[in-house]
Amino acid sequence: MTNRRSIDRPPESRPIWLVRAGREGRYIGDFEEAEVVGLGWKAAGVDVDLPKDDLVALVRAAYPGSSKKAAMSGASQLIRWRDEVTVGDGVVSYDRDRRRYLLGEIASDLRYDEEALPELPRVRSVSWTGHVPKDVLSEGVQNSLSTLLTLTKTRDDVAAELLRYAVPLDRSLEEAAGLTNSPDARRHALTGRRSGCG
Repeated sequence: MTNRRSIDRPPESRPIWLVRAGREGRYIGDFEEAEVVGLGWKAAGVDVDLPKDDLVALVRAAYPGSSKKAAMSGASQLIRWRDEVTVGDGVVSYDRDRRRYLLGEIASDLRYDEEALPELPRVRSVSWTGHVPKDVLSEGVQNSLSTLLTLTKTRDDVAAELLRYAVPLDRSLEEAAGLTNSPDARRHALTGRRSGCG
């Protein structure tokens, strides 16, 4: 069930998590269509509700070619996805083909769902509500968002700039510049709903 208290917080006060849509953003269409975001490490199995040391061992066993450092990074991201991300948090993912960032709101707890995303089955439902053209963002923010980590919590300045330039999904990216100074537009970009979806 959606946590209304979290949703009712001003967007600027919520963390925004960057979730990469696979290598080169190949799953961004699935993210948007299925209204989910997901993490992989599929070979590690369904149950990752383990302490970090055990999870590192599990990831290394599942991916024998990975280094200990890579396994620790993977385990850390799985733990953050499991324990730190909450319903009502913001989420952003990059759409390479359209040179935009999709913005939304985490709408469910974590579940394992190969039907929703076969390759990235550790999913959370998302309400996609806004988008931001990449080219309006500052170089520093673009560099921060180009991290190779699958999951990362954006810095406050990065989140603020995303919100500053966000427009609702029912408006074109070309309108972003005209809406950057509108607090109502920024709020709608994370709490509004797609046109025609109720």
